[in-house]
Amino acid sequence: MRKFLISLPVVFFSVGAHAADLSKRIQAEVPVSTRDGHWEGFYFGATTQFNLANGHVSIPVYPAVFDLTARGFSGGVRAGYNHQIGNWVVGLDGNVGLSSALGTHNSQFEYVGGYHEIYHITERWNGSIGPRLGYSWGSLLAYVRGGWALVNIRDHFIPPIVGVQSTTFSGWSLGGGVEYALDRHWTTNMEYRYNHYGQHIIDHNGMLRLAYTSNQVSLGVSYKF
Repeated sequence: MRKFLISLPVVFFSVGAHAADLSKRIQAEVPVSTRDGHWEGFYFGATTQFNLANGHVSIPVYPAVFDLTARGFSGGVRAGYNHQIGNWVVGLDGNVGLSSALGTHNSQFEYVGGYHEIYHITERWNGSIGPRLGYSWGSLLAYVRGGWALVNIRDHFIPPIVGVQSTTFSGWSLGGGVEYALDRHWTTNMEYRYNHYGQHIIDHNGMLRLAYTSNQVSLGVSYKF
């Protein structure tokens, strides 16, 4: 009985030490991103996008109406701020990048010599900024975002009946995506956005109207401060 009583403190100490060691091990194995406020703070990163845009063109003086598709890749930067409330994440997100989306349309108007007039557009840059709302499951964040969108388009005719024009359109953006935390600072994300820029008169002596929308799929990596 005496031996048993003497051995009790040793057993309790051993069990306590083992439990403390197990607790530390479990804590170490839990991703850092599952701890409080992981998504909180400012972030900055780089993105690459694939753009698929649709343009609806009307030229009343011909008259002519036609559609065209512009596609291409773009690369740029993104930045924003997150505020975390439990599992919910709210914030402001923005991005801007150079674009290579190109689109052409061969018209039915035939010049002497048998060649047709070509309308050509180039999306030079695009960007958006707006609120973001997400829900996190530890390292994974799913979110929706909206806001204000901008795009700069350069267009011209071949052969040139008027000079090259560069016009900036503004509109609205709506989309969503998922973001994954690699550790406490680095994240990677995939996002889809639909941008609607409305219809605008391009300054070819007021002769051309262009309605423009785009679909963007982007991949990015960011650093959270």
